Amino acid sequence: DKFQVARQVIDFDGAPVDTVAVYEHNKGIFRVGYPPQAKVIAADFKEPFSKEEDTYRTAVAHLQKLPATDTSLLRWRTLNYAMLSAYYAKHPDEATRYAQQLLAFAADPKVKHALTDYIHPAHTILGLVALEHGDVAQATSQMQASIAGDASAMLTSFGPNMRLAQALLQAGEHSAVLAYLRACQRFWKK
Repeated sequence: DKFQVARQVIDFDGAPVDTVAVYEHNKGIFRVGYPPQAKVIAADFKEPFSKEEDTYRTAVAHLQKLPATDTSLLRWRTLNYAMLSAYYAKHPDEATRYAQQLLAFAADPKVKHALTDYIHPAHTILGLVALEHGDVAQATSQMQASIAGDASAMLTSFGPNMRLAQALLQAGEHSAVLAYLRACQRFWKK
């Protein structure tokens, strides 16, 4: 398990801590340095990092390595990865920002055909975030927008993500979800 230390350890016994700190889960302590020179310290903890948080941090690191002017397929894939991981790591503002960037790229007619696989998840994430903020109308609109336009290879192969539809169904939006499911029929082979 990875943990975030609630207070930074700047030094230990007057010596700077510049070596690896390993958390020993069973004992609730850190060992600073390598045995046999390791010194044991206690630490206060915030919540444990989740796998989602690790994935999010990795995605952001990959995205930051790309030039801001990059409009390649790699950037779109990385934005999609960052958007999804931000949402699942409970960073809705970042997820929204990445989704909006993907949709801004998709608005360009020169590259829209290459971005069809990313339009559905971007609208789905925007809808989920809207629903979490209590905006049912916006969530419903995003759900419908997620399947509007050209069918992507992902949608025709794997079908749409139903997470937003499920959340809206639980919120009582039965007719909107039924309309969405009827519209999704075009993605399912007969």
